[in-house]
Amino acid sequence: MPVGAYSPNSYTGNGVTTVFPYSFRILDAAHLMIKIGGAQVLSGFTVSGVGNSSGGNVTFAVAPGVATITIERLVPYTRLTDYQANGDLREDTLDADQDAQEMQIQQIADGRDRAPTLALPIGSVGLPLVLPPPGAAQFLRWNAAGTALETADITGTGSIGIPVSIAQGGTSATTAAAARTALGLTIGTAAGNVITLDGSAKLPAVDGSQLTALAASITLARGTKCSITAASASATFTADEVAAELTVTGAPGGSSIKVASFSQAVNLATTGAGGMDTGTAPVSGYVAVYAIIKADGTKSALACAVATSSGPVYTGANMPTGYIYSCLLGILPTNGSSQFKPGLLLDRKFSYQTAVSVFSGTTGPTVLTSQSISSGVPAAARAVDVILSSTTTGANCLFAVAADATGTGAQAIATPGLGATANMPAGIAASGAAATFKDVPIITAQTIFWMESRAVTNDAMNVAGYGF
Repeated sequence: MPVGAYSPNSYTGNGVTTVFPYSFRILDAAHLMIKIGGAQVLSGFTVSGVGNSSGGNVTFAVAPGVATITIERLVPYTRLTDYQANGDLREDTLDADQDAQEMQIQQIADGRDRAPTLALPIGSVGLPLVLPPPGAAQFLRWNAAGTALETADITGTGSIGIPVSIAQGGTSATTAAAARTALGLTIGTAAGNVITLDGSAKLPAVDGSQLTALAASITLARGTKCSITAASASATFTADEVAAELTVTGAPGGSSIKVASFSQAVNLATTGAGGMDTGTAPVSGYVAVYAIIKADGTKSALACAVATSSGPVYTGANMPTGYIYSCLLGILPTNGSSQFKPGLLLDRKFSYQTAVSVFSGTTGPTVLTSQSISSGVPAAARAVDVILSSTTTGANCLFAVAADATGTGAQAIATPGLGATANMPAGIAASGAAATFKDVPIITAQTIFWMESRAVTNDAMNVAGYGF
């Protein structure tokens, strides 16, 4: 019977399948070598299809689990048939004898195809691929003449030196500390040092101004609120989220920390965390209030005179011990008793409970004219809400405000001539004409420009709030 092409069969078990086909002819069930997960199994299965040219099946009594299953043909390298002189020469006996030899040749060829070979040409003398006896912790290599394989210690002559030198791509060291020294790497926070995480898996405090090629950090208090219903030295500041920056003397820069649900009180009559940074609160001035945070997330608040600090992070010299991050919450006015004035802080805007007078009884200019509003806004203010009014009645009036004399950001409101109007907001006199202007931009600190069309002598300006 013809012997077809031969190739072992391979499957992956799944714990369910028990029948695995083989696709080649065998002369005896014992001529199958079956492996599960690389280990030969000798029992627990039956073989069908012996003698069939298309093969048959191997059926396991118990389904193999998840593993590679291989079915190979392994014909013994023997010939048991003994032909006698002048004896019978039966076709089936001769055919089986020849088939066995062909199968032996095929399995030799299969083994050769999976064995390493040398590429041609290999010189006039054949190079043997005989493996030398194994040696503990040794590796296999060609000998110096390139004629045979040998084993060698990894640190032996002609091998890679241990430790590997820097020139060979190593560190010339056997410990991490020695390797860093050999490579000129020093752990620390000074210039040129390598920064490593501390025992809490956090970066140590560093001078952020020395870090380069970093994305700009964002210092922001989101959803900030502080409601002050009556003059008081104490106020509670809340925020939905605070992204505070590492406090560095000078311009902002460095790593940051983010905390949620911020709520901390400030008492202007005390100093330290939860109070003033130093000294007393200014009289009829402004204080900047900061969220301050420790590396472990401990939160507090700190107030200071705006002359000390009023930017995104606290830049004064009196940060309470242990606090390293800061973020501006608000800039608020104080009264003559160094208390917070009544009002409402929402995000980056403060609104007065009682509007602050800038002037009254003034003759209004008919062209845009500079006006200081320092009585109602801090130097850091970027916009202002103002109310212009006049007690003069009987004629229509046009009020206008702007950021400069050229009319940048100009707003104008025409009001009809009315009789004196009572029930005005706190701080605003009964008026014959009045107009409210929101978010007037400020270019020059604490200064806006204004005009009115009638040039009467009874005009007044009040600040209702400011943004910073």
